[in-house]
Amino acid sequence: MRGTLEILDLMMALFVFAGLANNTASGGDVLADFLVDKWPPMVRKGLDCFAAALGAAMYGLIAWGMYNQAIKAAKIGDMTPALLLPVAPFQFAVAAGALLLASVYLTRMLAINGTNTEGQTA
Repeated sequence: MRGTLEILDLMMALFVFAGLANNTASGGDVLADFLVDKWPPMVRKGLDCFAAALGAAMYGLIAWGMYNQAIKAAKIGDMTPALLLPVAPFQFAVAAGALLLASVYLTRMLAINGTNTEGQTA
């Protein structure tokens, strides 16, 4: 059917980036912490903080790159080949989802820094 793959691609990008921030904020990530549990609390806290900072930076860069790409697509009027749907709104939505996820990681990093090694607020 004409345009089916285009619709699937656009919807997949929307659904993935729309759900990532919610999944991460609600603690739905898969954690393999069977080794980390045996490490000292200060090391675990440092690794958690590093992972959150890395996630914030990575998804911040994705948001920035996708936003720039969406601006370019909007300026030139980029459309999908078969259905002639504008691409920019989907790219802006992906950028927004990535930015939201970056903010979740940044919030997590700040929360980790505000607690002591026993998990209590400093």
